[in-house]
Amino acid sequence: MNPRVLIIGGGPAGSVAAALLARACWDVTLIEQQSFPRDKVCGECISPTAMQIMARLGLKSHCHDLGIVPLSRTILHAESRPPLTIHLPHECYGLSRAKMDLMLLNCAIESGIRVLQPVRCEQVFVTDHDASVLVRAARSNETQTLFGDYVLIADGKSAWPPPRPAPTADIGVKAHFRNVSGPMDAVELFALDGHYCGLNPVEDGLSNIALSVPSQKVRKSSGDLDALFRRILLDNRVLAERLRSAVQVSPWISSPLPRFAVNSHRWPDGVLPLGNAAASLEPIGGEGMGLAMQSAAVVADSLVNHHRHCGRPPIKRLNLSSLAAEMNRLWRRRRLLCRLSAMAMSRPTWAVASMDLLAFNPRLANSLLIAIGK
Repeated sequence: MNPRVLIIGGGPAGSVAAALLARACWDVTLIEQQSFPRDKVCGECISPTAMQIMARLGLKSHCHDLGIVPLSRTILHAESRPPLTIHLPHECYGLSRAKMDLMLLNCAIESGIRVLQPVRCEQVFVTDHDASVLVRAARSNETQTLFGDYVLIADGKSAWPPPRPAPTADIGVKAHFRNVSGPMDAVELFALDGHYCGLNPVEDGLSNIALSVPSQKVRKSSGDLDALFRRILLDNRVLAERLRSAVQVSPWISSPLPRFAVNSHRWPDGVLPLGNAAASLEPIGGEGMGLAMQSAAVVADSLVNHHRHCGRPPIKRLNLSSLAAEMNRLWRRRRLLCRLSAMAMSRPTWAVASMDLLAFNPRLANSLLIAIGK
């Protein structure tokens, strides 16, 4: 009997782990609380890290069929100085989360997994011998208990097990626009008062706008994201010009922005977190999806190798502590550099000073981008 795994969450991390384990002949059930396709708060940038996983899954040509947009440079904007253009060491790509997540989930289904959606996971139970989850179907409201040798948490929330990481004071906000008058080969970052904004093209002539906004500013707007964005446009002339003739084609969506490091002590044997359930970094670097997918590959490969040598559970199940060093290598350096970058772009005077430094030392700019994962 093949090892059984239950995966909670059908985003990039969950789908990548599901596909890789199914191809290794594991019995995989993926539980997703929403119906795909669905949108998510995201910068919608596919980094080289993410593209490596796409290639491993045989999806590179499919990505191009979906209309991914090559991104060869990043442009930094601060109100009081000319823009700074930095060429990316390796090409990135723009693709909406709705299309990318559906592509990855379909890849996992074609690899032989079972999918339950829309189904919500309500509880996780762990014993010395197995693990189980209590799930509730959204349409029928019926519950059932599923059993497995492992549970992989890929819900992006790090809500289980306790203690939950402390929340930040920032909210992620995003929407799609058409007819943005900006470059079609660049990720643009705009320094704002207390936060920052990212803009890049995605497929079908659309552009994705994603912001990190202090929750205090959201409250001052009484949760009216249209009114909030109109005020934000007053902080950066170039951003306002980019959108002068643009048409918003999707509603604003928002979500809390988490930031926390890998904590292997939270997780019992047999339960392994992936992506933002394992650790979360500042989104300014565009590495969130890439790290989520890479962490899924690390966990899937480790499970397959562990049970190839040790046999099927209940022989000592893998735990996060045994993977902590490798998971930390994924996140530690990027978390620090992305947080420092966000702090610089969230303070106009710091943004100008940082841009002056990078303009004076192009090698430093290139090294920083490589260190982040570009």
